[in-house]
Amino acid sequence: MIIRNLIWSILIFSLLIIGCSKTLTTKIRVGYVPYSSCTPFFVAQEKGIFKANNLDVVIVKFQTANEVMNALLRDDIDCIAGIGFPTYFAVEQNSHDQFKVLWCSVETKEKNVNSLLIRSDSKISSVDQLKGKKVGTFTGSTQLMNVKSFLKHFMNPDKDVQLIQISPQLQIQALASKQFDALFSIEPIPTIAVQQGIAKVLLENPRSYIMDPFPAGGSVVSTKFLKRLPEVGKRLAVAMNSAIDSIRENEISAKMLLPKYTPIDSAIASKSRLYEWWKTSEIKEPVIQKLAHLLFEWGELTKKVSTSNMIYKFK
Repeated sequence: MIIRNLIWSILIFSLLIIGCSKTLTTKIRVGYVPYSSCTPFFVAQEKGIFKANNLDVVIVKFQTANEVMNALLRDDIDCIAGIGFPTYFAVEQNSHDQFKVLWCSVETKEKNVNSLLIRSDSKISSVDQLKGKKVGTFTGSTQLMNVKSFLKHFMNPDKDVQLIQISPQLQIQALASKQFDALFSIEPIPTIAVQQGIAKVLLENPRSYIMDPFPAGGSVVSTKFLKRLPEVGKRLAVAMNSAIDSIRENEISAKMLLPKYTPIDSAIASKSRLYEWWKTSEIKEPVIQKLAHLLFEWGELTKKVSTSNMIYKFK
């Protein structure tokens, strides 16, 4: 009888420990750059979705994609919210299996955030009229290749236009002061420029000429973190998927969180466009692979990257 009672006590105690472990809140460090592509992360944090999944999120803000990526590789953070795939591919080609993609920010014909702008008083009415003109775009070789790639459908971008690279914070001012005739940019810059009466849209969603859908970026979680705490990784994926569902149900509510995390006010946030997001189970790996192949062809990647192992396998 004593032995039987002892066995039952041990069993009950074990069950209590297991039950408690399932409800323990786990701290996770999430790094983000103030882009609207991080909106699922903002929603999960502000609407209590992380807490509902027993996740205590420590938010760490960075200024550039490279900074937040380096922090993940140093194990200073566990997860990244919403930066571009070119940064991920650049790491993957040299240091395999450092992270897994949780969700993707994607541009489609219905949901996109990129535009080709001209001044509001411009007489240009079609893209082919940009021949002999100046076109502004972001600094960085990837965005330069994006511009060249869609312009190839209208002209020879190496001969017919002059491409000028400029940082995001100077783009609207430069367009207004006629430093270039057109500007390729992404939200919130197009909305701000149009709302201020400085610009109008010449071509909406020019990246659709490169790929449709166009996988812009996504969120990743450290492979080291997943190996340490695989069950927490599942909870993180569930939380992010729930946040994407929330955005689909009420996009306006999601937009109104942007001023807290990004440098735009509520008036611009309400009018700006958002990406489409693919949840973990919705990620189309061949689409991601196609972008990696294009970047290799453009010379942005020095090695071919296989994306088949980059996606988090949700079970």
